[in-house]
Amino acid sequence: MRETCDAYFDFLSNKNNRMMYIRYEDVVKNQMGIANEIYSFLGTEMDKSVVSWIKSRIDMKSDNNPFSTNRNSTYVATKWRRKISFEEVLKIQKDEICGTAMKAANYTFVFNAPNSTS
Repeated sequence: MRETCDAYFDFLSNKNNRMMYIRYEDVVKNQMGIANEIYSFLGTEMDKSVVSWIKSRIDMKSDNNPFSTNRNSTYVATKWRRKISFEEVLKIQKDEICGTAMKAANYTFVFNAPNSTS
C-alpha cells in the first residue's frame, strides 16, 4: 500500500503542463464533462462519433458476464468501501505518505464508519 501511495504522491508532486491528472471517480461521475476536459487539454475538438460512443456507454447496462467489458462503473469506483474496514480506511488516511497524496488529489476524508460506506 505504501509503495502505491508513494508513487501516486510523486506523480502529483511532479505535475507539469504536459500531463493531465484524471481521477477515475471523476470520470465515473461525469463521463462527458471529463472527456471534454481531456480534448480541451489536448487542444482539439471531440469528434461527433466519440460523443455518440460515450453516450452509448453511459446508457449501457452492465451485465453479469465475467468476460464482458460492460461494468457498473459507479459500483467499481466505490467497491473499496465494501471491501475494507473502517479501521483500514483510517490507517490509510493517517499514513504520512498516503494521507498527503489523498489531500493533494482532493479526496474527501471520512471520520466515521457510516461515511466510509456511502
